[in-house]
Amino acid sequence: MFSYNYVMNKINACFLVPFFLILFLSKQNPKISEGFRDYSDSINRFTFEIYSKIQEENQNNNLFISGYSIHNAIEMVYEGAIGKSAEEIEKVLYINPENKNRLAILKSLIEELNKEEKNKLLVANALWVQKDYKILKDYLNIIEKYYFGKANNLDFAKDPENSRKIINDWVEKKTSNKIKDLIPEGCLNSSIKMVLTNAIYFKGNWLLKFDENLTKEEDFRTENKEVVKAEMMRTKGKEFYYGEDERFQVLEMDYEGESLSMVFLLPKNGDLNISYDTFKELKNRLNKQKVDVFIPKFKFEKKYFINSVLNDLGIKSAFSNLADLSGITGKKDLKISDVIHQSFIQVDEKGTEAAAATGITLRVTSVLIEKIPVFRADHPFIFFVQHKKTGVILFVGKVSNPKVS
Repeated sequence: MFSYNYVMNKINACFLVPFFLILFLSKQNPKISEGFRDYSDSINRFTFEIYSKIQEENQNNNLFISGYSIHNAIEMVYEGAIGKSAEEIEKVLYINPENKNRLAILKSLIEELNKEEKNKLLVANALWVQKDYKILKDYLNIIEKYYFGKANNLDFAKDPENSRKIINDWVEKKTSNKIKDLIPEGCLNSSIKMVLTNAIYFKGNWLLKFDENLTKEEDFRTENKEVVKAEMMRTKGKEFYYGEDERFQVLEMDYEGESLSMVFLLPKNGDLNISYDTFKELKNRLNKQKVDVFIPKFKFEKKYFINSVLNDLGIKSAFSNLADLSGITGKKDLKISDVIHQSFIQVDEKGTEAAAATGITLRVTSVLIEKIPVFRADHPFIFFVQHKKTGVILFVGKVSNPKVS
């Protein structure tokens, strides 16, 4: 068990390294660059693991999450976690506590994502604190400096409904009105002392757009073996990055600016299970070539309460009365109450619009082929939106039935 003074020393030490120096070194020092790659890799591994867990509970259903959003929100909790509570989060989020540059890398990633020019991409964090509840200044400094998260005072005890509206309005604004009512009625009360929110929004146009005049209804075989009519977009003979192995076809389609892309994984045998290592192997098979592409239009929104999923992955202490989040208040008086994740995705001939938000409430304790390949997504598939420069997967989803919203 780490002592409180030890943690404060650890936190204070982070501020001894000038951030401009970290940014400079990230371009010159191989160790810093490797650290950034490692951080992106940790987010992606977490994304695959939480996707797999949620997929187990959503057989035959469309699925869409931002593992990055969830990772970012829980990492804000980690900044105040001590002992076993911290160790469990480290393991699940793949955080290396020995990486002295972690916070600088985290900040650099948010800045990199938010400066996207060709597409609209926004990442935002915020803290919502009970107005008479004291939070350590060192903790607030970390959230403000590295997560760009501003602390806001609300009255959950006397005015829970207005507090809920203010938080939900913030999320709605940050996600261009796509994520509404993230915090449900009855979720805020006098026992809630703090809410942490992360929002991510993306809207991008395809580099090579589909011709709307070629879209027509075709059969799509759903995950539960039903056949439905889907609006199938198509483009023939254009060059995309494509590859395959014995299990999957993989297609990468760039958005304008070519800094973000969507990767589609189409199973050959219906098996939608995939590991992160397999995904990386498939990406290594990508080669630019002409491909005939058939992909259905789809649009859906989802909401997940993921306490049990995070418990199954290994974050247990922070949800219990044994939680030690004393790096937030200086006392062992907080635990995680709820983790709520809501998402929206729309894919059409022009491009993609996607959004996600995560809210955490803290309460007081208690192979290549020679001919032109055909990528015909007429059965369930997995898709990813990735930021190519950093390697971070921002969103992952599964289309089980494109006719279901």
